[in-house]
Amino acid sequence: MQGGLVIQGNSFSSSAVFNSIQGQTTALDIRLTTTQIRTDSIKIRATLIKVGSLNQTTALVYGLITTDTLQYNAQNGERTHYNVFRSAFTGNNGVTVTLPTQVGDSLVLNYAIPYPSNWGRVSASLIVQETTTTPNIIQASRSRVRPEAPTGIIKRNNLAPKLLQFSSSNNTLTAKELNQTTAFRIFDSNGKIVLTGELNNTNSINLSALKSGVYTVFAPSINEQLKVVVGR
Repeated sequence: MQGGLVIQGNSFSSSAVFNSIQGQTTALDIRLTTTQIRTDSIKIRATLIKVGSLNQTTALVYGLITTDTLQYNAQNGERTHYNVFRSAFTGNNGVTVTLPTQVGDSLVLNYAIPYPSNWGRVSASLIVQETTTTPNIIQASRSRVRPEAPTGIIKRNNLAPKLLQFSSSNNTLTAKELNQTTAFRIFDSNGKIVLTGELNNTNSINLSALKSGVYTVFAPSINEQLKVVVGR
């Protein structure tokens, strides 16, 4: 806790365990975002902002990617697994960085990593520790889960033309007047991603391989989603 070892035998169900750190503040603010830049890669941006007095001039930064929820029939009988580790985007040992010197100054770290399709919905976490023999934690942060599932409500000008189009006669998804390639995801009625891809003016996606039913097509870069009914 705070980078220190908690003596074995302590029960974390007791609030007294946390009495020693209640009311403490940190001099470092972390703003962490993840962006899917292609169907197979993710960009991670971490901004470390000095907001108070900090004795340390260097720190160890450790970042990781985890899957929000994984359905897997494990040998111990568990089927649902949460926060499943996928990758350490700073390497297994982390990286040492020079911290901002003045209050209000910031340090920006950018990473791009592969994003295999079987990772599902992921988030990035970043831990900043002191580079000492007792590496207390200076600050930690976690990004929002990506890709976000569609909410069913998109704030968009109702007069704007729809860019995504679907033909129920041949189960084909197309784009109209879309000048750039955009990534899309298709969710089933349970919110599970069943298909990902990229779409532009020159290609179309046939959805006949999907089971008959209602699906949601979500293209976050153009802030548009579309309900489609796939039949056979």
